[in-house]
Amino acid sequence: MKLSFVVPVYKGEKTIEQLTYKISQNFKNIVDFEIILVNDFSPDNSLNIIRKVIKDMPYNIKGIKLDKNRGQHFATLVGLFNSTGDIAITIDEDLQYEPAEIPHLINKLEKGNYDLVYGIPDTVVHNNIRRIGSSILKKVLVFSNPQIPSDYSSLRVIKRGLIDSLKNSECPYFFIDACLCKIDTRINSVKVSHNKRENGQSSYTFAKLLVHFIKLLFAYTKLLSWIKVCSLLLPGLFIFYCVVTGNVNNLIKSKDLIIIILLLILGSA
Repeated sequence: MKLSFVVPVYKGEKTIEQLTYKISQNFKNIVDFEIILVNDFSPDNSLNIIRKVIKDMPYNIKGIKLDKNRGQHFATLVGLFNSTGDIAITIDEDLQYEPAEIPHLINKLEKGNYDLVYGIPDTVVHNNIRRIGSSILKKVLVFSNPQIPSDYSSLRVIKRGLIDSLKNSECPYFFIDACLCKIDTRINSVKVSHNKRENGQSSYTFAKLLVHFIKLLFAYTKLLSWIKVCSLLLPGLFIFYCVVTGNVNNLIKSKDLIIIILLLILGSA
């Protein structure tokens, strides 16, 4: 069995070496493995550190450089599609998850014959804004799309078959967990420890989280469909009301007509 560790890297210059060392120490005497470090156009010295790690460590480490910042989920997908292992493990470079706990997830995957197993933090170490925002996002997504697990995380153990199926899956927005769950997937999770970040604050600012949240709502919920339906239905009901009450002439002269036209355009877009 071969394992592929996929690590999206953004502002990870202080943690990349330590993470790759921890992975190698935990798995070098157990299985064949590779580490794929995907540099998501990081503005710090991450790219040079990745090159140093590839040169210094006597293990199968690959480096991938993206031409611009694409986001964590896109970088993870690139790493998965370039992996060759029977099982792929996605893990952040910030050392909040311990590689030593990954064998528990692999054991769960194999014994339960699952396609995907998440490592779920027993205690989440995030600031209040991100914790509340993530909680709201998950509730909305799960409510709108029950196939998405409520306890997804960035620590994933994935079988090769699911990765191959993912290549042929259409995703309206690069949110890897929704893409994985669109496929007929057997999913479970394991509780793991969650450490404090080693390199300061998360690169997810409030503005980035808000934009990410809005894009997910439109891509993976029926919000856009409801907006279109209301944009077509409400003007129709209003026009019907005007006809029944004999207020058509007043409607044509009013500014409400402009609003009706705009709603109809939005609904037909």
